[in-house]
Amino acid sequence: MEKIFNKKKIEKGIAFPVCISVNEICGHYSPLTSEENKLVLNEGDIVKIDLGVHVDGYMGLVGHTLCVKK
Repeated sequence: MEKIFNKKKIEKGIAFPVCISVNEICGHYSPLTSEENKLVLNEGDIVKIDLGVHVDGYMGLVGHTLCVKK
């Protein structure tokens, strides 16, 4: 795996926490520990998922939007 990275000691890893936002909630939402397991997804809900990483000093960000179906 190290072969794909630049030989210089440049930081690599998570650049952006995984964020899952539902319906009207905007991106970059991370629930508090006290809010865990209280959200139930229903058919027709819109779910947005974002993730970012650092590789060789560059940041990559990806996002997907899905519609919940049974």
